[in-house]
Amino acid sequence: SRRELGFIFNEHAYDSRSELDDDEVEIIQNTLLLSEKRVSQIMTPIEHVYWLPYTTAITQQTLQNIIDKNFSRVPVFNDTLTTCYGVILMKDFVQIEENNLPISLQDIPLYQTKVIGSRTVLDTLFRKFIAAKTHLIPIEKDNHIIGIVTIEDLLEEIIGHEIEDESDYKRNLAT
Repeated sequence: SRRELGFIFNEHAYDSRSELDDDEVEIIQNTLLLSEKRVSQIMTPIEHVYWLPYTTAITQQTLQNIIDKNFSRVPVFNDTLTTCYGVILMKDFVQIEENNLPISLQDIPLYQTKVIGSRTVLDTLFRKFIAAKTHLIPIEKDNHIIGIVTIEDLLEEIIGHEIEDESDYKRNLAT
């Protein structure tokens, strides 16, 4: 059983003769728990998500706000948080020339993503990321978007540690 496997791998953590190091044991143990955890446990709640309404006009100020936030992906929702139109990648803004602003967000190609339910278990989440071909998936409950989950969130759950990248470092310096 999953529980018995957990005990077996736990023994490796305390046995100096084990060929498995502590990180490997932790990853295996965390992986065994994926089917017991729901996406709602690891998602970023919508009140902490930087997102854009579909009706947004991209101006120089809007671009500067997005740059200041330092996210590589920005979800695009309707005002009532019932529809996800897709995700815009920061790299797509590089091609927009300042003299072409303002431009409607509706005129910028968005990368489609699927919305998933808040009760989705984490082992299923892997397949959802593969099928959606994206690194960011909106989470819904009762037909309203309540947050997002990223592939990084899932990897952090598996390895049992926060992954801090350049943008995290920059945000931490600002606070």
